[in-house]
Amino acid sequence: MPPAGAVAFAPSGRVAENIVHFVRVLRAAGLPVGTAHTLAAQDAAVAVGIAEREDFRAALATVLVSR
Repeated sequence: MPPAGAVAFAPSGRVAENIVHFVRVLRAAGLPVGTAHTLAAQDAAVAVGIAEREDFRAALATVLVSR
């Protein structure tokens, strides 16, 4: 956990681009996914990393799907 007052950084490069693309696909499918969800998805990717596919998938599902 970052220290109080620290700013979390979003993933960069392909991971960030792929998350944004995935959010656009979800929006096109009719899911109400806003900018806050996109930022939360990027924060989740930083928190869990991408090494474990199932952890990454679960993290994105947690922040992008509300019901």
